[in-house]
Amino acid sequence: MSAETNFNQDWLKNWQAKIAVRITSIIIWSLSFISMIIAGILISQVRSNVENSQNIIIDHLAYQIQSRVQQNPALLFKQIEPILNDILNNDYILGLDIKYNGQTKTYGTRAQPGETIVRKLNTHLPIIITAYTLPIKEIVRQKQIEIFMLFSAGIIFLGGFIMLVIDKSVQKPFQHLDAVAQQYTAGQHSIRANTDRHDEFGTLAVFLNQMLDRISTNEKELQNEVKERTIAHEKIKQQRDALQQLTMDLTITRDKANEANLAKTIFLANMSHELRTPLNAIIGYSELIKEDTHNLQNPQLIHDTDKIIQAGKHLLRLINQVLDISKIESGKMDLIIETISIQSLIQDICSTLKPAIENNGNKLVLDINSDIDFIQVDPTRTKQILFNLIDNANKFTHGGEIKLTANMQENKLMVCIQDSGIGIEEDKIEHIFDEFVQADISTTRRYGGTGLGLSICRHLVQLMGGDISVRSSPGQGSRFTILIPLIQDKMKDAI
Repeated sequence: MSAETNFNQDWLKNWQAKIAVRITSIIIWSLSFISMIIAGILISQVRSNVENSQNIIIDHLAYQIQSRVQQNPALLFKQIEPILNDILNNDYILGLDIKYNGQTKTYGTRAQPGETIVRKLNTHLPIIITAYTLPIKEIVRQKQIEIFMLFSAGIIFLGGFIMLVIDKSVQKPFQHLDAVAQQYTAGQHSIRANTDRHDEFGTLAVFLNQMLDRISTNEKELQNEVKERTIAHEKIKQQRDALQQLTMDLTITRDKANEANLAKTIFLANMSHELRTPLNAIIGYSELIKEDTHNLQNPQLIHDTDKIIQAGKHLLRLINQVLDISKIESGKMDLIIETISIQSLIQDICSTLKPAIENNGNKLVLDINSDIDFIQVDPTRTKQILFNLIDNANKFTHGGEIKLTANMQENKLMVCIQDSGIGIEEDKIEHIFDEFVQADISTTRRYGGTGLGLSICRHLVQLMGGDISVRSSPGQGSRFTILIPLIQDKMKDAI
């Protein structure tokens, strides 16, 4: 049989069981109806037969008596006694009275109440025979009981036969299907139902086997899926363990790096202090020598002394940058808020950088809004920011222009420093504020520097609650813009 059988179609095709059930019902009802008819006929026949039998017996007795009277009247009673005994053995005759020649003899018993049959014989002497019988109703009732018992026995036999048929045709197939289901549930997944029958139970067996096949297939798929998930879970667990171990290793490495960075910061701070003291002495003594050389009027010695002073100041500036970045990294950079004149601050910076700007053939243009006068900022850090930006613009510009613009924007000081120098490539802009990074290695070799100036500027601007940005194109110069709030939370706390 095919694996995919339509249950409804097969049920309609296998109609034998339905017909068998209907025929069995018709037979039982018919037998019951026929039994009632037969019982009625039998009861009627019993009544007629009993009456006929009684009349025949009495008529036969009358004939025998009449024959004996003609042969030997004196010995009549003696001759008929055997015949009377045989008659009294009949269930229908209880007693007899025979009246002859003035004598009446009684044989058997008289039923009270009962029925009687009377025969009168016409001989030379009259003979009257009176027979006492059982009531017809009682005889019929006894026969009814006998018939009922007979039909009851037949119905019991028929019921037993039908039970055997049902047991074979219905109960056993159900028990077989139930046993298959129970054994499959117990773990015998290879067991299947017998499909030899061609009735509804055969169809049920086919569908049970199909269901068990689907369950087996689903169990195998589920087991495979569980196995795959177990393997995936183990892999995830291994990856998680590896990730945890990697995280621990990275944490240890980070802690070691932080410790090394702290040690570096402390070392740089200490070394900066140790280097600044003798360097300040060198610069101071060089300036004294320069004053003495003016009296000697020795141009070469004055030129050499200027180089010593410039180199010392440059080296001091580098050391101060290292010290500043160390303070920023260690969180020890403090702001001292004062009320200053921004115009005076910018003029002071320009005066300091004027020789270097003129030496590169550049022109510094100032555009300061006249409304800006006194503001509250940290003068040292503000000066350091503007000094680094202007000096940086001058370093990368030769024979060009540097323009400083200062005005107010939404209660913030906005300062823009734009140059016409070499500019910065677009892919390098996002890295110029990183520590120890410059736009290009060739730039470092050509123009020098440590790559700390812009990084310090960004840290200081952010420390003051502001922001710094840059726009640049190669060969078209750069434009740095800083925004510094005039009143910051840190300023208020410091004030």
